[in-house]
Amino acid sequence: AKPLAAKPGSGMHLHLSLNDADGRNVFASEDPVGNALLRHALAGMAATAPELMALFAPFANSYRRFAPYN
Repeated sequence: AKPLAAKPGSGMHLHLSLNDADGRNVFASEDPVGNALLRHALAGMAATAPELMALFAPFANSYRRFAPYN
């Protein structure tokens, strides 16, 4: 669902980055599977995704996109 009904847009998404004290992206890596810190952060987000559904899909109708054939 879009977070602000009066503003244009078609949905909500999130961008996340993490910089160190020198402004370097700590998730950046030449490795296609990412570095250990990025993988750890993604695992944490995946583990807490159910609790965040109230923010990312706040309406009963929002859950249709998570069900097959709807």
